[in-house]
Amino acid sequence: MPPRKKKTEKHVGKKTQRKKATGQSAKGKAKRAQATKRKLLSRLNSRKFRSTHEHTRGVVDWAERLTRELKKTRSKLSVRMVSDAAWLHDIGKLEVNPTHLNSKKRLSTREKQHLQEQHVLKVRALLGEVFPTELKEGVLSHHERYDGRGYPLGLAGADIPFIGRLLKVADEFQTKIEQRIFQKKIRDIPEAWNEMIRGKENSFDPYIVNALGRILRRRRWI
Repeated sequence: MPPRKKKTEKHVGKKTQRKKATGQSAKGKAKRAQATKRKLLSRLNSRKFRSTHEHTRGVVDWAERLTRELKKTRSKLSVRMVSDAAWLHDIGKLEVNPTHLNSKKRLSTREKQHLQEQHVLKVRALLGEVFPTELKEGVLSHHERYDGRGYPLGLAGADIPFIGRLLKVADEFQTKIEQRIFQKKIRDIPEAWNEMIRGKENSFDPYIVNALGRILRRRRWI
């Protein structure tokens, strides 16, 4: 076997430069992603979308709690990425007529489905190429159901990106406990939790619902 050639200083230098350039490129992309996020959230915080922004803050809180709980067994799960995905999960509504979102008129099932599908489809254009694929997949899939009856792709079980499954639980739980236009009262947490239990394995990943239960029990909310 011929002796291995020693790496020259020139070769090592080029390799170091490539690594440095790659690192700088990644940092630049991350900065652009955060700048894009701030612009999108600034639009979402306008008066037209105020109810959506307030709902999103609650979703972010539950998503971060769930991520910290789940990191005990999924160490690679990033709180920062899940938090960013939660902030952006309803960003497609920016391309939907706000009169439909804030209307006091109850939408038909068909109108509601069309509205939801439209805002999901707009996400790709709004997020562009600066956000990580894992984040975008999570945002796009948070309306999927564990039993495969969700949208936009009808994914089921483990085929749904994990961040999407997590956002589904955070989004639905926040919706159940907050005051909505058509609700007569604010649902308390135990009532909302019971509804989540009924949806386990149909709408939600049982693994994530169980994590939510641990959080609620530790705080003695249920």
